Amino acid sequence: MSFDLILESIRHIKQEDRGYRTVCWIRSTGICKGDYSQVRVHGILRMAHCVAWELVNGPIPAKLQLDHLCRVRNCVNPEHLEPITQRINILRGESFAAKKAAQTHCIHGHEFTPENLYLDRRGRKCKTCAKAHSRASNQRRRQLRSQPRSVGQTRQC
Repeated sequence: MSFDLILESIRHIKQEDRGYRTVCWIRSTGICKGDYSQVRVHGILRMAHCVAWELVNGPIPAKLQLDHLCRVRNCVNPEHLEPITQRINILRGESFAAKKAAQTHCIHGHEFTPENLYLDRRGRKCKTCAKAHSRASNQRRRQLRSQPRSVGQTRQC
């Protein structure tokens, strides 16, 4: 890349301490949706953090994307960027999928171990809770069957 392009890329950067191990290089202009900063390179809009990475480290490896280790989306400090797969990037984030994947216990406190875990179409399930739910359902069903019915009353299923 040309020297002029490097100057254009860093013109709008200020350094801020955002609590990461080194200061973030914040580019506050050209912010697009998602709080990422964009820069125009040879007439083409590109993500500023990708341009910064490529200036220092060369092209981003195929099938990888850059993760902001500092969690600041408009930071363009190459030391704060790491090329990783999309799956790892999602799991490192704060999405619903990331929170579920990080969950180590069910809502009743049972640990998700290989022996106490099964998968269904909706995700991971706790075997201990499933057994307790099944026992309670069976007990309610037996109680309903054992109750005497009066004439004309139908049993609820």
